[in-house]
Amino acid sequence: MLLGRMPKRSSVNIKKPQSLKSYLARISDASHKRQFSAFAAFPKDTSFDGQEQDENIVLLIRQHPAVFIPLLLVLFGMIILPPLLYALVGALDTDISSGNTAFGLGLLILWGMLTASFALISVLKWYFNVNIVTNQRIVDIDFDQLFNHRVSEAQLEKIEDVSHAAVGMWAVVFDFGNVYVQTAAEQREFEFVHVPRPRDIQDTINDLLELKQKNG
Repeated sequence: MLLGRMPKRSSVNIKKPQSLKSYLARISDASHKRQFSAFAAFPKDTSFDGQEQDENIVLLIRQHPAVFIPLLLVLFGMIILPPLLYALVGALDTDISSGNTAFGLGLLILWGMLTASFALISVLKWYFNVNIVTNQRIVDIDFDQLFNHRVSEAQLEKIEDVSHAAVGMWAVVFDFGNVYVQTAAEQREFEFVHVPRPRDIQDTINDLLELKQKNG
């Protein structure tokens, strides 16, 4: 499992950097958010595969909930489509036999299963597609398909540049956007897509990099 609860041995309080950097004040309101949060700082009882003994999660990030707006519209259309078709058939005064009724009921059940599957898969992909910032590295976990995932990571000292962009009116209104991390690692660029508070993420990574360089 890529994300989960910390084992008992890791139940100690997470140590924050000795030097009080500006990012700590900006993300303090998101401290200890639950696992279903889109923006969690220093999340409690959370770990990921490959996490080192002395490695602490600073940010756990998912896409902003606003990304569900188009999906909700699609889901709403899928829900109301069967009643609309039923009303249309009734308006046409079509004679429906018992065989056609059974066939229509079967289609309705199949459509309901497809609708429920669409909703469930959308939520699961949102939950498991995460970006993690630790005191040592950044980790990008992508589930392109439900059972196929890709994990990319880069050490903080490999980061060369961090930038962010808010694209579109909704991104400005809801404060989400894309964060771009240029690295000297095998994967040259990391992209956190449609994530909340992109400026805070950028500043946090830059401050962690500065701390790493001072303590290195």
